[in-house]
Amino acid sequence: MAEITLSLVLLAGAGLLIQSIANFATAPLGFVPDGLLTMTLSLPPVGYAKPEQRTALYDQITNRVLALPGVAGVGMSTHVALRGSNGVSAVTVEGRPPSDAKTAIFDTEQQFITDGYFRVMGILFQRGREFESADRAGAPLVAVVNNALVRKYFPHEDPIGKHIRCPGDEVNPWLTIVGVSGDEKQSSPFHQMAWTDPPIVDRPLAQNAGADVDLVVRVSSPRAPRAATVQKEILKLGSELRISDVYLMQHVLDRYTAYPRFRAILMGAFAGVALLLAIVGLYGVLSQLVVQRTQEIGIRIALGAQGRDILRLIMQQGMRVVGIGAGLGILAALSLGRFLQSLLYGVQPEDPITLAGVSLILLLAAVFATYVPARRAVRVNPIDSLRAE
Repeated sequence: MAEITLSLVLLAGAGLLIQSIANFATAPLGFVPDGLLTMTLSLPPVGYAKPEQRTALYDQITNRVLALPGVAGVGMSTHVALRGSNGVSAVTVEGRPPSDAKTAIFDTEQQFITDGYFRVMGILFQRGREFESADRAGAPLVAVVNNALVRKYFPHEDPIGKHIRCPGDEVNPWLTIVGVSGDEKQSSPFHQMAWTDPPIVDRPLAQNAGADVDLVVRVSSPRAPRAATVQKEILKLGSELRISDVYLMQHVLDRYTAYPRFRAILMGAFAGVALLLAIVGLYGVLSQLVVQRTQEIGIRIALGAQGRDILRLIMQQGMRVVGIGAGLGILAALSLGRFLQSLLYGVQPEDPITLAGVSLILLLAAVFATYVPARRAVRVNPIDSLRAE
């Protein structure tokens, strides 16, 4: 009974973890990771000290990579999803009191992107306009915000044309919102099994070009260039350029989910071993019970008991133990499930489908373990059993 209780708890935990990793790995991310190649570009200070010099180089890199066969799009951003955080800040809306920096420190992300970045990433654009080539240094400062920011700051009004300001920009003019994009899932530094929809302010990279950007390349044909080809093409513009963290976006996603997947497999293995031990133990106990009750079984048969009566007698005794153990296991799983809460995604610890599924697996295995000794009891010869000591 104790083995059955423990095995059901482990089976329930494994089922929840497996279901969580399946939900986590298939959750809509707001962009399309398939066919995306990402890498980080770092510019040396010599020769690229001015923002306009960096902007000119980024334009050249975009054009050269876009000219490669099999490349469908090229974009740049100071922060690409799944590759860490670009920092967070509070947003001030024109005509409203300034946000408290202490209470809003984890409020909004800000990133600088090139025009066409949304199309390359596969992020749906909701309304307004995307960035254009005219959105450069000296032009009016503009921004594109995502749905999460609209829900937080403009829940009942159209954000297009509104003015916002991020910390550090107090001396600069207000940013004019010109468009709204879809939400882009980000990893959470506080919760391993969680995708977040942080409010994001996107700004044109050409209006504030930094020395470090993430390059994203969308490939769409069998002739798509390898990462080495893209790097070689970039380095033609300057051997001093530094390229690092070269990954396919799908590999980044797989790496991010690798540890939760390993944890689910490990617990599933423990649950499988526990189930095997419980079934072997149940089989052994019932087999020993049949041996001990050989005379009783012979007497019952001699007095007219049918095979189905003996079968029911042994199976009822075994399934009674299984039923009590399974009931205790469900109660234990419900009590201990809250400790798995931080490891779950898209499923609750008390999920009835998971509990019902693992209980069914346990009961089916237990029926097999009890049926074999019960069938052996049915075949007892009453004459031989009456002579048994």
